[in-house]
Amino acid sequence: MIKKPGNLLGSTTSRCRTCGSEHRAAYVRESGSVKYRIECPERPTEAVVSRDERIFDTVRWDCGPAGGGPDFGARRWHFFQVVVTNRCPAECPLCYADADRRGDRFLTPDGFRERAMRIKRYGGVRISLTGGEPTSHPELPELIRIARNECGLMPTVVTNGHRIADDPTYLNILKQAGLSRVQLQFDTFDDRTYGVMRGRRDCAEKLAAVERIIAARMKLGLIATICDLNLPEVGRLLDYARSLAPVLRALIFQPMVMVGRLPPGLSTVTAEEIIRALSDGSGGCELSPRDFRPFPRLENGHTVHPSCSVHALLCQDGDRTFALRQAPGPGRVCREEPDPAAGSVLRRDILRQLRHRGAKRQKRHAFLISIISFMYAETRDEGRARRCIVASVGDRGFEGLCEKACNSLERITRPTN
Repeated sequence: MIKKPGNLLGSTTSRCRTCGSEHRAAYVRESGSVKYRIECPERPTEAVVSRDERIFDTVRWDCGPAGGGPDFGARRWHFFQVVVTNRCPAECPLCYADADRRGDRFLTPDGFRERAMRIKRYGGVRISLTGGEPTSHPELPELIRIARNECGLMPTVVTNGHRIADDPTYLNILKQAGLSRVQLQFDTFDDRTYGVMRGRRDCAEKLAAVERIIAARMKLGLIATICDLNLPEVGRLLDYARSLAPVLRALIFQPMVMVGRLPPGLSTVTAEEIIRALSDGSGGCELSPRDFRPFPRLENGHTVHPSCSVHALLCQDGDRTFALRQAPGPGRVCREEPDPAAGSVLRRDILRQLRHRGAKRQKRHAFLISIISFMYAETRDEGRARRCIVASVGDRGFEGLCEKACNSLERITRPTN
């Protein structure tokens, strides 16, 4: 499949869903894009992983798509998610989760306690409660209490915000149980776009949820799924995030995953397209592609694959927002270009420490922009899977989030008329 060796950026392997075997795979340049090709003799596949090879190279320093050289250390989990229910009243058209309004699986307090204690024994700090929609769980306050008071973990609820917006008392109930952080799905300011992506037209509901979180004095993260339809809005989303300082801790962009129930006509985007849109100045921020970097090296020498996530650390100074360059030293940040050959040592809660040190250095509020790209069957890279630091915690213990998705999700399902 790879006819021009000069265009080869890196090689890896991929476990094929068609035949179950592990095949050779490669990243190649082609016409300004970067493609990922899996050499399955039964069903060879090709997927575009970047539509801008220049930015693709920039955000990886010189470490290439295999990322960070051959010595990336033993894997260690740093982030932990627990699915507490498969019920979700929203049934978003582009969702890849096995969840709908008929979901009847609710993790029991004892089952949740066992998972939370497993994370604690491992040395974890935080636990994210996901679904489905976790606010559909009738015992969510009790699960939060178990995580915070019994297990000593910092719980985060990842939510669509519908119940928070509709019920003025619910967020306070969760806060009294021990919740201090909410990650809110927030994709668009356009009701028509909202209707296509999420099946309902009520952007005011999202804004109301944000106001309730701010009023409750809780920490906030915004998660935006990005496709071709709302890509032009990323600058506006960044500008809105800036207005939420100092409550906002992170703005997370996730390219739409090409699996599950997809609305007809929607296409995903790549991380580099999001970076390019954020760097055009429309978000009121001094930002360039050079400000986006993969995770620094972790405390045990492990490096995260640069195709999985890149991050920019921003400092808010009145009306001005600018990027702090992340030097790969022990948690340092600076305005100069980092030396890619240097090692970096960060403790367990690496995103929090980056943000905290950036704020301390500038004596101002700092927050993170993160672009997180998930794998699916056509982009499965065993090198990426081995370097994942996000664990889904279930009956089988710790399982890489993308590896779980590649193993359990159906290949791209196109709606039929």
